[in-house]
Amino acid sequence: TLGIRGPKMVLQILLPSALPAYIDALKVNVIIAFMMLVFAEAVGSNYGMGHWINLYTHYGDYAKVFAGIFEMAAVVLVVNVVVERVQRHAIKWKAD
Repeated sequence: TLGIRGPKMVLQILLPSALPAYIDALKVNVIIAFMMLVFAEAVGSNYGMGHWINLYTHYGDYAKVFAGIFEMAAVVLVVNVVVERVQRHAIKWKAD
């Protein structure tokens, strides 16, 4: 309608309009991916935070279990803050 076609339309109209949704989906998917990683470590690995939490659950050392859960939450929080800052820097036109 405005005479823009091809790559110029993608780079100037479509990508900027879709970028906020992509970054919002990235935040959710990073959290889900980290939870799946920890679950996989708990089930089938001898290393990692998931194994560590699972091991101390069997020993009944719940202080270490909660420490592991809080550590996982801290990692997810840091990743989420980084993605939020990238979002604020890259997408100045998005309303909060």
